[in-house]
Amino acid sequence: MSKHRHILLCFSADWCPPCRAMEGTLINTAFELEHKALVIKADPKVCEALAASLNVRSVPAYVAFNDGVASEPVYGIQRIDSLLDMVLV
Repeated sequence: MSKHRHILLCFSADWCPPCRAMEGTLINTAFELEHKALVIKADPKVCEALAASLNVRSVPAYVAFNDGVASEPVYGIQRIDSLLDMVLV
């Protein structure tokens, strides 16, 4: 986090239909945020401690970090403009 002022963290799982539906939107979001913010995808089962520390309760979940401050998780299928608005760039 010390290298990036803005991060969008997406918790998703392969078995989750809404997560799979968000793949294209997440790719487009990463493209829109290129050189402005880092977009990271994480499996909450692999990153259990991180998901728990951010109060992530289900997938898909999105957490933005702006200048080291984490937002509240946003859940479910999101539009690209909603994801872009989470990252204050």
